[in-house]
Amino acid sequence: MAVQDSAAAGVGAEQGPGGDGGAAARRLLIDGQLVQAERTFPSVNPATGEVFAWAPDATAAHAQASVAAARRAFDTTSWPTDVEFRTRCLNQFYQALVDNKEELRELTITEVGAPRQLTLANQLDVPIEIVRYYADLLLTYPLTEQLPDTQVRGQTHRRWVEKEAAGVVAAGLAVVGGIIAWRFGDLGPYHASVPRFQWRHMGKALRVRSLRLANAGYLGHMWELYAMWTWVPAYLLTAYSPPGGGAAAAGGGERLFGLAPQTAAALAAFAGGD
Repeated sequence: MAVQDSAAAGVGAEQGPGGDGGAAARRLLIDGQLVQAERTFPSVNPATGEVFAWAPDATAAHAQASVAAARRAFDTTSWPTDVEFRTRCLNQFYQALVDNKEELRELTITEVGAPRQLTLANQLDVPIEIVRYYADLLLTYPLTEQLPDTQVRGQTHRRWVEKEAAGVVAAGLAVVGGIIAWRFGDLGPYHASVPRFQWRHMGKALRVRSLRLANAGYLGHMWELYAMWTWVPAYLLTAYSPPGGGAAAAGGGERLFGLAPQTAAALAAFAGGD
């Protein structure tokens, strides 16, 4: 895990971002294979401003391949259910971190600029121990919990709780709830029909003080929606734009896709009578 200095391969620090790191360039581990990146970028020591290593510049295709490999491992192998296998992998990872802790400490100080004192806590040592915590938790977490016996009408009842993954339980309940609402749901005998939208009521929202204050308060507390509607289009434009071009290089299709959140919200509001 030694830091590979670009100078060792004859690559000078004057090389700019995206340059060729030569033989010193690190490779990407994707789906169990070491993949060579076409470009590299410098890793700079924030304390000195000097380039001390070169790192592979991963592309969107690399990220997609990594996600696909993780998805395949989760869906087609025993990884999500084999507790012993997951525990063994976590313990191996933990031991590798412990064996190389001091080297990682120097690397963290050099690359991140972390004070050495902080690496003895949250910058290094604590995260390493968290790996061990979850490895132990896999073996010790009780999936079955016994409850005290209870007496009901002179009979003793034994009770216990079987715990499942939250996603499994939530998905099952959502499906059951959807079926019940679809098959047996009723709006009730006193449900009023939604009135037709009338433009003449728009002025009333401004003229009536109580309604104006209520609308202002409602609009004011929706800051998270405003943030989402602003951030999501920018994210989508950047994600689907040509590499290196950013949102400014987005074409018509990407820009149209970026409007999807606002469009969906407007259609939902219109359909709901708002």
